[in-house]
Amino acid sequence: MQSVDKVVEESKPSIWEPEEPVYTSDDLIKAYLDGKEEGLQREKKVLVEKLKENTSAAADLTQSIFEILQTKKITPEFAYLRINAWDNINVAIGVPEKSYISEEMLSVYDYTWDIETEANADDSRKIIFSFLGLNENFKLNCLISDGYYWKFKNP
Repeated sequence: MQSVDKVVEESKPSIWEPEEPVYTSDDLIKAYLDGKEEGLQREKKVLVEKLKENTSAAADLTQSIFEILQTKKITPEFAYLRINAWDNINVAIGVPEKSYISEEMLSVYDYTWDIETEANADDSRKIIFSFLGLNENFKLNCLISDGYYWKFKNP
């Protein structure tokens, strides 16, 4: 079996002369694969950086929600983060059930809606907050099994 280079060389018209340097098809394939690998590494690096930015933004927003809750005399029990994709994050905030059904929570919902809307105006992320009313039947393991693995460390 003849190599591709030899077949190409034998089949070209005599008036065509290659420019130097001549690259073999193997050289071109290798360059393509190397470029593809380099491109994938760059893309991965950019996505990891965006994920870090988005989780940092989620932490900042969670901190501001905690501060609003505390001004309303509502003590948040925890916040857990779930990463659905590099640009899609959910945060679940647990508050005592008595506080969860109180009138004070309505203004917290309004505030949360406003900061969510502002944060999600950037097309490179979607951060959604949910509140959980905690009672004696709440099982943290169920929340964790739903993918909320990262606990917010309230400074």
